[in-house]
Amino acid sequence: MPDNVNVPPSITESTAIGERVVVTSPGGRSRHAGVLLPPVKDGEPHRVHTDKGRVVRLDGTWLVAPERSAADRRRDRRRRCCDAGRPIYRYEDLPSAQLATRTMLRKQFRRRPAEGQDPVASYMVHRGFAPLYAVIDAKRLPPLPPVRKAAWDRARTCARCGATQATLYTKGLDGRRYCEGCHEPAAAAWWYGERATGRTTAAAWAAELLADMRRDPDKVALLYVGYPTSTMSQTVRAETWKGEVLFSARVCDSDTFYREGQDTHPAELADAFRRLGGRRLLSWRGEENWLSRLQEAMHEHVGDLDLTFAGGRAGPHWDEWQAERPPLIEPHPFQYQHQLRRQEDPSCRPPELLAHVRHVVTEMAIRACHWHLVTCPECELSLPFGTSAAADRWAKQHSETGHTISHRTEPGDIVPSAVNRR
Repeated sequence: MPDNVNVPPSITESTAIGERVVVTSPGGRSRHAGVLLPPVKDGEPHRVHTDKGRVVRLDGTWLVAPERSAADRRRDRRRRCCDAGRPIYRYEDLPSAQLATRTMLRKQFRRRPAEGQDPVASYMVHRGFAPLYAVIDAKRLPPLPPVRKAAWDRARTCARCGATQATLYTKGLDGRRYCEGCHEPAAAAWWYGERATGRTTAAAWAAELLADMRRDPDKVALLYVGYPTSTMSQTVRAETWKGEVLFSARVCDSDTFYREGQDTHPAELADAFRRLGGRRLLSWRGEENWLSRLQEAMHEHVGDLDLTFAGGRAGPHWDEWQAERPPLIEPHPFQYQHQLRRQEDPSCRPPELLAHVRHVVTEMAIRACHWHLVTCPECELSLPFGTSAAADRWAKQHSETGHTISHRTEPGDIVPSAVNRR
């Protein structure tokens, strides 16, 4: 402790201003833990700001001792004091109710260091130490305008349960702020709300596509465009909605890598390729850059058709329709694991893949949206899935526990409220 500090007899030389201490009242009737603070004025006693918010004035009758024993302090090899002789606090042991940096004072307490107020400790940061000031000695800032005051209070109030605190609550997946206990329920509600919206959008997209096809059967075409390989060739297959094959070939525009009997020159597909012009092209997960690469190869022979997947991609809509999380034996918290599971391709063969596209579009368009709920009473789990296949996959994984699992369905317009309650 610095020599110029007026230290009462009850404070030992092993205790420094700003350290955590335990004070005991005369007779031992009460004990308080807190932070040792200097006197407000010269000649006045030292103070202890306790964890319960009380300020104890050390009038000489209180017994003061460090919170940590001498043996514990010797075993701790970390640095205890900064160059200025102030005790060091780190993120995990900072008494945030008693000490704060300038930034913490402004954001958490709407205060600033008073004129002439000296720091009592140091906070370890990435590039050194930040001074810590006693919160009770800091000066209050002027009141905020009504609009900013409302935003200030809203950022420190849980949007779900209404709990408040001095520090900012962290934002959830929906952009609102929640306390620690409400983050997971709020994340689950957001996830299922997104899935309900996504399934409705997928159904509307599929219904509109089928309606367009019924008005003009030649308006929609299914297109498979393979990955452009190192041999400058791409597998391409186009079909009508009824399954009529418009063309199916492996296109190669390089004379060096052209394989007789396996590849097809772009000039040979010019007429068939022109039949795609003006159609709504539908794919499974077709990549635009793959289609652009194919159009570059065909440009010399058919001109600029400006083909795009205007019909959409069935794969992402099917992911939403399935409403399935990544395959995990034990479900992870929604706030950390909120991605959709990417449904696997049913086949790498173009005919089977395009047939699957027709199947999923028809199912999304004509089948009512409903949830398949899998319930495990032993684990207190009730997890909704978009399809029975997705529910069966999870039930098969969870059956290894030997628990009894039940299935039921709910209307799709109801966002499931029964989620992991553990």
